[in-house]
Amino acid sequence: MKNVITISRQHGSGGRTIGIKLAEKLGYKMYDKEIVSKIAENLNIDENAADTKSQNLEKSISAHMGGFIPFAGFSRSNTSSIEKVYKEQKEVIRKIAEEGNCVIIGRNSDAILEDYPNALRIYIRSTMDYRINRMYELGLSQNEFTDKEIENKELTLRSIEESLKNSDTSRAAHYTYFTGKTWGAASNYNLVIDTSVFTDDQCIDLICKALEMLNKEE
Repeated sequence: MKNVITISRQHGSGGRTIGIKLAEKLGYKMYDKEIVSKIAENLNIDENAADTKSQNLEKSISAHMGGFIPFAGFSRSNTSSIEKVYKEQKEVIRKIAEEGNCVIIGRNSDAILEDYPNALRIYIRSTMDYRINRMYELGLSQNEFTDKEIENKELTLRSIEESLKNSDTSRAAHYTYFTGKTWGAASNYNLVIDTSVFTDDQCIDLICKALEMLNKEE
């Protein structure tokens, strides 16, 4: 049985880390930025350009839906090349799913593969406090903060919170624009896991158990 696991997640919830560890445990291929590389190859464009187009569209959609720019300034004609990238993204993800035994991180893969019979669609979420603290600890471990940012921890935490809120807004707008669904709604997924309740390893165990049950039903 060839399976596909999609991992949708809130930024700072640990979803990407869980996806990477899950793929390693199952011996599956893991796809994230690799999808962008494949899109760029298929469309014969620079990889950075493909990723930038997607990011720019996400920001534009978010701004429009938040009422920060006029609708007239946001038209499909202005985003035709970016939507071409998204169309290719859908094709790449479907082809990956056909090959099976893989973990796909984000990229609206849960919605793109909603009718795929062997897809297990996961959403990783957490509380805002947990996400802020996780991002802060990650930043410390990777030496991302200046001495001033470390000294002014409260200000740094507020900055992280603002960044996370902006990320939530952008992802939600992008998801709704392309899928017509509500990002994070439980009905879009087979399993929703809260990382403020479960450790990363426990999340992986839950997903593996769900995958085992799914395969037994087959």
